[in-house]
Amino acid sequence: MLRVLGAAPGPVMEACVLDFSGSGLRLRTPRQIPCGAPVRVDAQDLLMLGEICRCQPDHGAYTVGVRLSHSFTALAELERLNRALVAYSATEPLKVHTR
Repeated sequence: MLRVLGAAPGPVMEACVLDFSGSGLRLRTPRQIPCGAPVRVDAQDLLMLGEICRCQPDHGAYTVGVRLSHSFTALAELERLNRALVAYSATEPLKVHTR
């Protein structure tokens, strides 16, 4: 799923990954996305943030280039860890160390 971010966030749309590298993505989208637009791409257990660097018409759709700025993996594991930490902090009193 692809979401355009920014002051006027756009709709969530499905995107097909055509190519993937450590620094970017090439996607096929149903809508045109302006160059420079910040985007969020969610795929299974992966979250990627980046900026549109290319958008070209392609047989009734658009081929979009995304320059990645951040990618986060193992989101399910991070969610489990976060829930465990929240549950632990709810049962343990806060300890403040003073000198």
